[in-house]
Amino acid sequence: MQINEETKTDQLIPVLTSTEARKALGISRSTEHRWMSKGILQPTHIGTRKHYLLADINDLITEGAS
Repeated sequence: MQINEETKTDQLIPVLTSTEARKALGISRSTEHRWMSKGILQPTHIGTRKHYLLADINDLITEGAS
């Protein structure tokens, strides 16, 4: 999706970078990778970078996934 002047902000999905998600969850990079392999974390790729949906991270925080 290209963002232009006509794009509504309610159409944008909030995401966190890998670093932001780790900080929010209080986990290390190795835990991030372990959680990805277990399916606890499911990244969305934007270009070559991993991002996580803010809603998914909030759900993990609420559930106490650590």
